[in-house]
Parts: sequence; C-alpha cells; structure tokens
Amino acid sequence: MKSKISLWFFVQLVFAAHLFAAEYVFIVDNTGMDAIVRVFDQETLTETPNSPFITIAGAMGPGNHQVNIAIAPATATEPPRAFIPGFNAGNVVSVMDIDPTTGDMTHIPGSPFSMAIGAPAAFDQPFGVAIDSNANVYLTNFGATTRVFKVDRNMNYITSVVPTGMPAPSNLASVATDPSGSNIYVVSAADSVILHFDGSLTQLNNIATGGMTPYGVSIHPSLTYVYAANRASNNITQFDYPNLSNPQLFSPAGVSGPVGMSFDLDGIRMYVSNSLGGSVSVLDTTMMLSPITSFTSQGMIPFLNALDPAGKRIYITNSGTGTLSVRDIVHDTYPLVTAMPIAAFTAPYGIAFIPTAVAVGAVRNLSGSQKKNDFGLVYERMNVLTWQAPTTGASGYKIYRDGVLIATVGGNTTQYEDHNRPKGVAFIYSVSAFSSNGTESSPVEVIVQ
Repeated sequence: MKSKISLWFFVQLVFAAHLFAAEYVFIVDNTGMDAIVRVFDQETLTETPNSPFITIAGAMGPGNHQVNIAIAPATATEPPRAFIPGFNAGNVVSVMDIDPTTGDMTHIPGSPFSMAIGAPAAFDQPFGVAIDSNANVYLTNFGATTRVFKVDRNMNYITSVVPTGMPAPSNLASVATDPSGSNIYVVSAADSVILHFDGSLTQLNNIATGGMTPYGVSIHPSLTYVYAANRASNNITQFDYPNLSNPQLFSPAGVSGPVGMSFDLDGIRMYVSNSLGGSVSVLDTTMMLSPITSFTSQGMIPFLNALDPAGKRIYITNSGTGTLSVRDIVHDTYPLVTAMPIAAFTAPYGIAFIPTAVAVGAVRNLSGSQKKNDFGLVYERMNVLTWQAPTTGASGYKIYRDGVLIATVGGNTTQYEDHNRPKGVAFIYSVSAFSSNGTESSPVEVIVQ
C-alpha cells in the first residue's frame, strides 16, 4: 500500500520551535549549608551573573547531598524545567523553571516538594530522576520507603510502585527511561539487582546484575543494550534491550568504582566515571566494552559525567575535590579545554543541559501487507510492516496502529509484525523515527487490510 506523510508533522515543527539552544550547563553542588545549582556558559565556561541558585536552603550537615538533575524541554507555554531530587537534603524534590536566555532558575509554586501532588507516599531520600520525551518524570526513593514514582512536569502524581522480589529491593538509585517511556529501569544498590517496568510502572523483571552495589543505569542510544554500573565490584553488566535478556558481566581494565555512564552521538564510545580511580574510561560498545583509552578526571571521586547535546565536550564532576573538568571530544585524545579544572564547587555531582531538538528524518518506503502465519492445525493472520531507515540517523522507531502507540523498536530494526489481525479489516499504521534525545520525526502512514 502507498504510504503518506501525516499532517502531524506540522505539530512537531511547532514543538521544535519551542526548544531552545543548549547554551548553559547546570551543575548540582552541595555546600554543606545549602543545596544549589551552578550555571555556566558552555562556550566560555564562566559562571552566569546570578548563579548559583538555591534549591534547598538550610543547614544540611556533612554528607547530605543532592546527586542528580534532569531537565524537561520547553513546551508551547512553559520554559525548560529542572527536576533535582534531594536525596539526603531534606527528602524533597526541587522543581525549577529555567530562563533559556540567561540560565536563571526559579522555583515553581510548591517547590521543593516533599511529595508529588496527590501521591500516596512522600519522597524518602529521592535519588534517581529521568524524563521521557512526553515529559513524564520518573523518581526513585533511596530511603526506607522504597518506591518508584511517575509524575508529570507539574509534579502531579500519575502512578507509583513498590518493587517486589526476594529480598525486596531497597536503596533504589539511578533510573533510566527510553524516549517513549515504554521501558523504565531502576538499579537497587543494596540488593545488586536491576528492575524493569513498563510505562504504567508494572514491574516486569527483577534480575541480579552479577556485580555489587550498582549505582548507575543507562540505555544505549540505539536501544540495543541496558547497562548497570556496579560500583563496589568494578564492573559493568550489559543486558539486551528491552527485556534484560542475555546478561554479560564485563570488567574492563582501568574501571574502578564505575557510576556515571554517557555515550558519543554515534553510540560507539561509552564514557565511564571511575569514582574510585580518579579517571574516565572510554569503552567500545561494539567490542564487549573493551577499553579504547582513558584520561584523568583532574580530581577525586568523579561520580558523574555528561556530553553536551552537540557531542562536542564532556563534563566531569569531581565530588571529592570540588572541581569540574571539561574536555573536547576529539577521538581519541580528548584535549583539556582548560588546563586547570574549574574550582567553583564544594561537592558537585549532577550535570544537565537544556534539551535541544536533534533532527531526524522520516522513514522511507513504508509498506504493509497481511500474511498468514501457518502452524499446521492452527494459523493466524499478521500485518507486516517494512520500511527503510531515514537519511539522517535514527535511534529507534515508534509504531502506531490507528493512532495508538503499539511498539517501540531499536534503530537496527526495519520490520514489525502485528499478530492476530482479522482478515478484511483495515488498519492505519504509522511509523516515526526518533533521535537519541527523543525528538520524533514526522510519521509515515500505510493502510493494511
């Protein structure tokens, strides 16, 4: 059947027009008295005039920290919005709007929140935060009240779950979501397991990582693998996406206390912060995480790292020495942008940027047909979709049936089978590509009957 480009494309253009250029980098810091965010110009690496911005005020005491930060993109009516879990800093989540022209941050009404609006339970040492392309926010409790929350960008409660297993998972650390919000992964630092949830937070799996004390979890940009960083055992577990099948435990030379993981735009190189080694390892994701190179973090306890949206620089926070190291992405030398690390911090951890649209083209030559799947005595009919990848790279594809999302697949997949479809009934299918940060292309439609 002939395919066509949907008018929904124009909605995407309007959405993209409200995404602002990523001009600033936002660093979570902990002074011992206040929890704050420092804002720096990405090009000049100078702190903005009104920075820092207090997220949680008051005497926190030694060891009390905010660790993570995530930023939701702007909407047609609202600016970019930052979500900062308090962890030990007050058991609250700070939610702050960002002025994209200055980087200035202001609390939204009700922030910091001790609980989501309408939630059945309060935050208890909230640690992990992740945001999908629909601006759903996922938060984890590291404390005794173990729970994973899903809220909207205004902190309205959507759903939550208390993870199950033997023993019951506790100390929920980092959380990761695929762009569509169909698969959510959480690591339990105390029980060394990784948990898999669907978009409604129904628990699908509870699997041992094979390592000890996983604090970091990440999804490969092409939606092929899920990784858990096992800090205490100096190794990384790789699972097949999405169902956490085929676990493989890798112990690359030089990896010591891994936590933060980020990727090149092409997904080949993984950057791992060695919190016990004072360095960043560069690993080859196509070669069983074999080491490519490494470089010093210029400080102690480099907990997290992040690449800017353009993939030009890598930023590393050294929580032990209160510094920020910045390097250019030049394969495979990574020259320093500044010879001396930026020393404006006390105990820095999380790094975030204002999300920007990453262009991705529409799929090509979408076709569909119904086929008979014969099992001998019984058979079914299935609608088979095939397409070609867009001219600009895609991290994955979303498949819709009659306007309802039915599947999300990785960038290497160009066929989908929709099983148990009746004969002679017309269905409208659409397939869209999405980029590494969730920007979705115009969908292409085909009718199958």
